[in-house]
Formats: sequence, structure tokens, C-alpha cells
Amino acid sequence: LANTNGQQVSGFAAVEVGDSDARNVVVTLSSAGDVPVLFSGESNSENGAPPAQLSLISPLGRVFGASPQNPSGGPGGNHYSVVGLAPGIYHVQLSVNGSHCVEAVTAGSADLARVDYVVPENGAAQPITVSMGSDCSTTSFSLNQSSGRFFFLIVVGGVHAREPLQLVGGPAAVAALAPGEYDVYAFSDANKIEYANPEVLRNYASRHISISSHQ
Repeated sequence: LANTNGQQVSGFAAVEVGDSDARNVVVTLSSAGDVPVLFSGESNSENGAPPAQLSLISPLGRVFGASPQNPSGGPGGNHYSVVGLAPGIYHVQLSVNGSHCVEAVTAGSADLARVDYVVPENGAAQPITVSMGSDCSTTSFSLNQSSGRFFFLIVVGGVHAREPLQLVGGPAAVAALAPGEYDVYAFSDANKIEYANPEVLRNYASRHISISSHQ
């Protein structure tokens, strides 16, 4: 929203709807800020699309995606931004395009693959840097049988430490991964698994893999 001065403001409120009208809902508005997003390293874009999709998710589940501000880029990578963010805490979600892989996603010294991103009250949010890998390894997964059935893989580790990578195979799947240590889980139906919860995943068997450069 824009207030009378043309400044961008934003606000959210949780509302529990029962069997009667909800009245007097108060939404506190705060200045909405823009967060610069820089893709560095192997970050060639196609048709203005970034090599990875970055989203910030509010505690209420609202998703804010990065949009191009200078898709032609410049020295060090292409520039994008997430707009309209109110002060608060956000979870970072990454989805990699094509054969690219992400080595790190940071804001200053904060590793956003492991901690939340914070937009302070003064709106002076730190830029987010997504470091694309130049030594990605192509990793293939397949069923140890010839049933031809679909399967779902959950890969945890690296930049996917908090937000697991999801792959669908039938009968094989391929992913580009940055060098590092990963745990791989396989399910016949991932929709029935709370795979984003580490405590839940610990109840299932996994295969640990170590990925090296260009493996």
C-alpha cells in the first residue's frame, strides 16, 4: 500500500474466523522496504530470469519473490530485489534453475541457509548475496529395481540444510549440487512426509553422500 505521502507501507494481522463476524481487526502499518539481491559467480541469466529463484516467507506464510531490477547485470552478477517487506523475520527459500547450483546464500555474515533473514524496524535491510557455483557436480539418482515407479527424493545439506531439495524420479532423477555433505531420503509419496522438519526426517533411513568438485 502507499500512504498519503506516497511511501510504501505494509502490515499483516492474523485473524481467526469462527461462527460470527470478525470485527475491529487492527492492522499495524510499517514502512515497507526493498531488499537488494545479487547473484554472483556463475550467474548468467536467460530472458531476464535469475539462475535461481529466491523467496522470502513471512511467519504468516506470505511469499515475496525477487524480481529483476537490472537483468542485464554488471560486474559481479545480476541485480534483483524483493520489494514491499515490512520489518520482521523471514525464512529464505531457494529453487535452482537448470544446471546451476548454489554454493551459499548470505546477508553480511549471516548464513541464510541456516538462519532467518531479519528486516529491522528502520528498514535498512542488508542485501542478500546468492553465490552460484562454478564447480557444480551432476548427481543422478535411480531406483535399485526396474519397477518404473515414480519416487520422491529429499536432499538435505549445503544450502538445502533448512529447506530440503525435492526431486521427482521416474525411474531416475538428476540434480546439480555444490561440493559438500548431503543426506538423501527416498519416499514413494513425499506428500505424506513432513520433510522440512529435521525431527521427522530422523525417523527415516537415509544415504549420506559426499560431493566433490565436478564429480
